[in-house]
Amino acid sequence: MKRHERIAAVFVVIGGLAVVYYGYAVLKLGSIFQPDAGFLPFLSGIALVILGACWFVISGGFGGDQESFFEGGRWVKPAMAVGLMLVYAWAIEAVGYITSTLVFMVAWQLLVEREGWFKTILISFLGALAMYLLFNRFLKVPVPPEFFIR
Repeated sequence: MKRHERIAAVFVVIGGLAVVYYGYAVLKLGSIFQPDAGFLPFLSGIALVILGACWFVISGGFGGDQESFFEGGRWVKPAMAVGLMLVYAWAIEAVGYITSTLVFMVAWQLLVEREGWFKTILISFLGALAMYLLFNRFLKVPVPPEFFIR
């Protein structure tokens, strides 16, 4: 597989180890019968370490091909994805949850996934509606209000 996948897998393992450390050393673990604040982060960190290690092995381990991530414009889609996520994180508070989610999903489908307009609008509308219903109605998580309702 590609070199950048192995690098990403290493970052997943490192992040998982950081979560394991934080759950164990900073938060209290508790026990399996009375878990404390660090129990779930600790287990999640272990899962990240295992999954990252599996991803590393599947993607070729220490050997394999040495394709460059920066050859042939392979970096463009990941860069657009990161940029869109940063703008989305800022826009949630500035514009509101529903509008920013809808615009983010449209931009993602058009710029990153290169989908057609019908599929883009369908996925974006249904996805934004589903996320709003999940977070606001079912989980009762307050979402930032729309800029024209404030």
